Amino acid sequence: MIDSIVHFYLEKDLPANAAELVQRHIDADPYNGAYWNTIGQIYRHLGLNEKAIWAFDFSLAIDEHDLAALLNKFETQYEAGDYHGARETFSAVDKDLALGQPYTNMYAWTLYETGFVKEARNMYRDTVNEDPEDAEAWYGMALTYMRDVEENPSTAPAGTLRAALLCLQKAVLLQPEEQQYRMLQAEALGLDGHVMESNEVYIDLSKRFPLDPEVWTEWAWMLRNNGNDEAAAIVLSKSLEHIAGNPELLYFYAAACFRSHQPGAAIEALEQA
Repeated sequence: MIDSIVHFYLEKDLPANAAELVQRHIDADPYNGAYWNTIGQIYRHLGLNEKAIWAFDFSLAIDEHDLAALLNKFETQYEAGDYHGARETFSAVDKDLALGQPYTNMYAWTLYETGFVKEARNMYRDTVNEDPEDAEAWYGMALTYMRDVEENPSTAPAGTLRAALLCLQKAVLLQPEEQQYRMLQAEALGLDGHVMESNEVYIDLSKRFPLDPEVWTEWAWMLRNNGNDEAAAIVLSKSLEHIAGNPELLYFYAAACFRSHQPGAAIEALEQA
C-alpha cells in the first residue's frame, strides 16, 4: 500500500510528501528494511545520491541479502560514477540470479571503468551470445578492444582493431542513430587507415550534430593522425561556422593552421581565442 502511495506522490512531483510519509513509517518501525529501501529511492529521485546510499545501507544492515536494496544501491553508485563502489556492491548479488539487461551491461561497464577490461569483454561477449540484438553490449565489447589498442598500440594482438570494427558494425546496424556508436566507429576506421570511410561517418555526424564540438575535434584529430593537416584545418574552420567563438575550437584551428603553413590564419584564430 505504501509503495503505491509513494509512486503516486512521485508521479505528481511531490517527493517531499512521499519522504514525509515514509519517514513516519520508519519512525514507527525503524527495523523495517523495506521502508529504508523506499526512502532511499525517494532520495535518489531527488538526486541526493549520498543520502540514498546511506538509506540503502540501513536496509542492507537489516538484511544483507536484500536484493532490491543491493540493486538500488548499485544503480545509484553507477549513475553517480562511483564505478569501484558499484562493482563491489554488485559482487554481493547472488550470481545464480539471471538479472539480465540492463544489470549485466552496467556491471560490465563498471569492470571496464575500473581496469578489468578482459573480464568486461567476456561479460559483453556472453551477453551478445545470448542476445545478438543487444547493441549496447556490442558497443561495450568494441570499447574493450579499443582500450587494448590505445594502451598498447605496438603490442596489441593483430586483429584487435578489426575486432572492434566488427563489433561496432553490428552495434551501428542495430542502432544507427546512436551518436556514440558512430563516433567510435569513425575513430576506429581512422586508426585502421580507412580515412575515406572515416570521413564519410564524420560528414554524416557533422550534419546531424553540428553544435557538438567533439564531432569536429575528433574528425580533425583523425585527419591530423593520418598526415592531412590542411584537411584538419578546413574541418575546424567549418566547425567555427556552426560554433562561432568557441575558444577550444579556435585553439585547435590555430594549431592546424600552423601545421599546414598558414601562420596568418593561425595568429588571427589565437587572437580570437
